Amino acid sequence: MGAAEERMQAFARAWYERGTGAPGLRMDAADGPGLALTRVWGPNGIRVAPSPSVDRADRPAGVHISLIVEGGGEVVLDEGVLEATPNSVLLLDARVPARIDYRRPTVSYTWSFDAAVLEHRWVRERINEVVPVRESVWTPARALANSLIEGDPAVLGAAGVRRASELLLEGIVEHCAPRVRTRSADQVYAEAIPVIEARHRDPAFSAAVLARELLVCPRMLAEAFAFLGRTPAEEIETRRAGTLRRRIGLRRRGPADFARLAEECGYATREQAALTLSRSAS
Repeated sequence: MGAAEERMQAFARAWYERGTGAPGLRMDAADGPGLALTRVWGPNGIRVAPSPSVDRADRPAGVHISLIVEGGGEVVLDEGVLEATPNSVLLLDARVPARIDYRRPTVSYTWSFDAAVLEHRWVRERINEVVPVRESVWTPARALANSLIEGDPAVLGAAGVRRASELLLEGIVEHCAPRVRTRSADQVYAEAIPVIEARHRDPAFSAAVLARELLVCPRMLAEAFAFLGRTPAEEIETRRAGTLRRRIGLRRRGPADFARLAEECGYATREQAALTLSRSAS
């Protein structure tokens, strides 16, 4: 097996995905107990598509922590889209299918930890979140990653190397991430409902905005709504649809009238409102 093929397989193992690629993609990787490191240079971007044949329950638990040095783009999750920008760190749940769609020339470093890292609060509270990080702060993490990828493979298996990576990334995230308030899921839900009621008519209002206003991480917000069997985004959409139905009433509405009501109820377009009403009625 050639070096290029070995790097490709290491990269695939690190992401637990197939469909990785973009023309000219260069990947370097290193593996150790509970930790895999991947460095990627994509002159034409990076694409990672989840394998539809792999069930979420079959994916190993863990977390991908990705540093975007240059480029970036969209990370598409079931509950929404994260915008990966230069000088940012993303914390992604390894079990959640994610489509990576970086259209710009991109340099990224990814630390893929096993489930043990989920014991740390700084990880749990930032899952599926983008943290802006200044270059002066992330430079030591890049230097450590480069030394481990380019150095003796045995070093990554040494005791303490994984922990050193955890501590360095913890320092970066804790230093740069917005503060969050720790409280129970019931408390978060109780605080979220009046905010949704007051803000759902604003087209710019979203689950991400709600999380920022409540000073909670997206994961905690999702857990607060889990007992309903829907996501915070679906709850916002349900409120918008209910308000729109009440405004429409029993009268037949023309296209212009419907578009006006849809906008007043928080929809960006008439088509989006019609799709939501059709979906909720089925």
